[in-house]
Amino acid sequence: MGLVTQFRNLFFLIVLISFAGITISNAQIVVIPMAGLNLSKIKYDMPEGSTTPLSGYQVGANMRIGSSGFLQLGAFYHRYANRFEGLDTTTQELFSTDIKISSILIPIQFGFSVYNVDILKIRLMAGVNIGIPLDIDPNSLDLIKDDLRGSNVEIAVGFGFDIFRFVIDANFGFAMNDLFEDPARNSSKNLYTLNVGYLIGKM
Repeated sequence: MGLVTQFRNLFFLIVLISFAGITISNAQIVVIPMAGLNLSKIKYDMPEGSTTPLSGYQVGANMRIGSSGFLQLGAFYHRYANRFEGLDTTTQELFSTDIKISSILIPIQFGFSVYNVDILKIRLMAGVNIGIPLDIDPNSLDLIKDDLRGSNVEIAVGFGFDIFRFVIDANFGFAMNDLFEDPARNSSKNLYTLNVGYLIGKM
């Protein structure tokens, strides 16, 4: 990732944190334990290769600060996977292997309610996802944790529903930087998550 891109990402995070400081003052705060499923689309250049999304999961919690307009911060244990298929340049044979990655996912989003009546609230959200890799399962490409960047960042947009205290969130993340360290692989990751949870705190 180039220096300009690094400064752009840093500036965006500073703006988010600045708005967070304004929002937190005297705001309603609730905690939402959540779990859900995900699909990720990993881009990774291989000879005659392709990747196919496989289902994954995440479990953790969000903290929501504010009501009609809000800041939502989260931390999740996150597993995502893709099937890598391509040509082995040594044997000239086709191969297939599942790449399964464990990480910490930190979503940071601002949102607002577009509908809020009685027990139903409909929300729109936008922000960033920050992924910090923990490990890669053994695979035939011999990819290991050190092959991953120390963090990956995605622009995230989504929507959600609060039905009394039950919460449903859907988010779509689009890569801002490479997933793997090797720039020749031209890698990236888009992420789609669906979480359900239960709101704890004063509504």
